[in-house]
Amino acid sequence: MRGAASVDTGAAFLVSFGIFAPAYPIRLVPSVQTADPDHPPLAGAWKTLLLLTFPIQYLLVHWFTEHPDWIERGYLPYVFRPVTGLLRLLLGWIPLSVGQLLLAGFIFWACYRLGRFLSRLFRRQLRWEAVLFSLLPAAVLIYILYMVLWGLCYHRVPLATRLQLDTGQVTQAELVRLAERLTEQTRRARRRGDPSAYPKVHPEVLYERAHLGFAQLARRQSGFEYRLTSLKTGLGASLLSYLNIAGFYLPLTGEGVVNPYVHPQRLPFVITHEMAHQLGYASEEEANYLGYLACRHHPDPLFRYAGFYGMLFYTLETIALVDPVAYERLLARVDPAIMQERAAEIRFWQRYYLPIQAVTTGWLYDRFLKLNGQASGVQSYGQVVELLVGEMRREQVMLPGKK
Repeated sequence: MRGAASVDTGAAFLVSFGIFAPAYPIRLVPSVQTADPDHPPLAGAWKTLLLLTFPIQYLLVHWFTEHPDWIERGYLPYVFRPVTGLLRLLLGWIPLSVGQLLLAGFIFWACYRLGRFLSRLFRRQLRWEAVLFSLLPAAVLIYILYMVLWGLCYHRVPLATRLQLDTGQVTQAELVRLAERLTEQTRRARRRGDPSAYPKVHPEVLYERAHLGFAQLARRQSGFEYRLTSLKTGLGASLLSYLNIAGFYLPLTGEGVVNPYVHPQRLPFVITHEMAHQLGYASEEEANYLGYLACRHHPDPLFRYAGFYGMLFYTLETIALVDPVAYERLLARVDPAIMQERAAEIRFWQRYYLPIQAVTTGWLYDRFLKLNGQASGVQSYGQVVELLVGEMRREQVMLPGKK
């Protein structure tokens, strides 16, 4: 465009001085700067605004992480719950996981953009300052969205504090007593149901009934009300199994996604665990504990059995780390039918084992949790045992004759 304009303007200059008279009329073409489709002016303004305001945004987020009381009193009731409730209202009725579809679309888009980037880099058509100006605002936007939709939930007042549970210095004797108690509770829960019917229950039926446990729990303790169900069967269940994923929560869409291949005796607990995340309990041990409580108070025997089943083996695995002899002794006391189901569950996950799991659900997820303030990383799942011991201690204190 600039070349054409300079030629026509030069011709007009020659005509004005009578140097030559063209045999055709001259049309002046204005010089216009063509907008870059990859960087429209409005997008540039938003990028600049994001970068300039990032220090303020970061300081505000950091201030909230240092003040858990404000997260409880301000962020949760006025930001997290209204936003996630709206997301579940808008997307909960859709049978497919919208979040997974968006994630797949984002991955394809990112691969396309990466291909263009590498192509232009190879042809030396990129300036590094332009690359940074494109990437940094995107990183800022992702960070802010993540913290607003989910990240701040990792910095809540601990559930043990709110429930007044003493979780300090768990002794080996307490672990053994807890395991013995859970062994008996799991055995009774299994016998009160119909284990042969459990594998035939469709996940969709469990989704529809899962909220009943939270309804019962909310009658005993405020803050556990669950409304607007948005639970989805995960797309690509085989892939989820190979990645060792039983379920996960998608903050961008507020959906709880469940792997339908999970063992039937474990599946109800996985569902209530993801529902606990939807209520803003980001810590894995707290989501485990709340999922267990919802199962324990559920009117359906399958949910009750799944809750006790999950906690029993978390406790036994903890004991195995500190006292292998006691672990073997306690394991021998577990109902043989329950041990058969446990063995079937282990065989299932072994069938889908891949070495890459050490990176995906091992190192990467461990780093993710630690970056979000969970010092124990993936080991935090098993720390639900501390909450169980705290509950057991509280019950003992409340017994008649105890102080």
